Amino acid sequence: MTREEIRLAFRQAPEEEFAAVPQQPAIHASPRFQKKMGRMLGPASHHISKTKKITILLLAAILLILGGCTVYQVVSGATINYTGEYTYGERTEHRYLVWNSKGGYGAGYVPYYLFPDPEGFEHLCVNREQVGHRFDQWYNPDTGDVLNLTQMKHYNALRFEPPLELTLTQINGIPVYYGCGEEASYAFWLYQDSAIQLVYWGSVSEEQLLSWIGQMDYADHAGEFTTQQLGEYDCYIPFNYIADYLPPETIRFVHILRSETYDEMENSATGRDETVDYNLKEPPAGFTQTSAENEYSSEIYGGTKGMRVFGAAYTYENLQGDRLVLEQTILMPLPDHSGTFMEGIPGTQPGEDIHVLDMEGVYLNEGKYSQVVWRYGGRQMKLTYYGEISSKELIAIAETVNYSDAEPSTP
Repeated sequence: MTREEIRLAFRQAPEEEFAAVPQQPAIHASPRFQKKMGRMLGPASHHISKTKKITILLLAAILLILGGCTVYQVVSGATINYTGEYTYGERTEHRYLVWNSKGGYGAGYVPYYLFPDPEGFEHLCVNREQVGHRFDQWYNPDTGDVLNLTQMKHYNALRFEPPLELTLTQINGIPVYYGCGEEASYAFWLYQDSAIQLVYWGSVSEEQLLSWIGQMDYADHAGEFTTQQLGEYDCYIPFNYIADYLPPETIRFVHILRSETYDEMENSATGRDETVDYNLKEPPAGFTQTSAENEYSSEIYGGTKGMRVFGAAYTYENLQGDRLVLEQTILMPLPDHSGTFMEGIPGTQPGEDIHVLDMEGVYLNEGKYSQVVWRYGGRQMKLTYYGEISSKELIAIAETVNYSDAEPSTP
């Protein structure tokens, strides 16, 4: 076939032959690449042969194809820059900052990208949406390892400060900074308008860490998760109080109401009457009430009158020394939007989602005591049994609380 026949064949090729080829983002040469090509081509006044021009253009095309994703990520928006090592007493931090971001702090919608559930891990805190970010946490009960993943809207000077210097690599065309230490590992990367931070407490190989990141699903799955699917309570392992990247000295668990739950109960007056408390219809067989306490806050919150912070506690005991305590606390926000507040429910292990009648709750077994916590409108109810009792028996007692004939409270 002659050269003219080849040219004719390309000119006559129907467009539908290439219709199935997916469109790729426009690729622009970076200033660094342009300088490199300038050095290769030399001053414009030099004469270059036709053969040499073709060779150089082919080389340029290959370089752009092989490095196209890197160039595109840089010119399309924000980047991550390493600014050096910093020492604070005995702590060392390596600072990574976001540059060239068009976002603002805490502003804008944050999509929810799915991270693969690591094998052997329990997904504790799922898609916990707070102002400007989403948070997930996984826990391995066999090893005690914890994986934390935060997704947020990136903005200029957003910092990630691990205690070790990270390595830059590319995973599926996305620049990722990562590093693995003996006690913790880290990763930091950007995708579109999101900054994603991974902190792993425990020992994990580089190969495993990068494999998980490579399985990230970048479709927005935010609409697939609801309070009904996830339950009203989040369970998570609190961070080290010194720095988020440090593993906690002791693994403990905390249950708190999901933010969506606060939104649902915000305008509800159920259970918010400060002048009444709810008690058991009658003590369990063999138990006698031994005390009744009511405590109110004397402080003013958001312009409201004295708001109950602790609430009421009714205690029962039997001859075997077992003790049963019913506690209740009015939750914020009140209908007048005076704020939000709920103390976390601590435990040495994750709790179990349960129902008290038609109300969602959590059951915890801490060995020396068992506990059921649930929400009645704007009031948190907590029943604790010190002694031996099954979860079904404790839930059955919780279901005997009388919400119609309320006990009058004494401020």
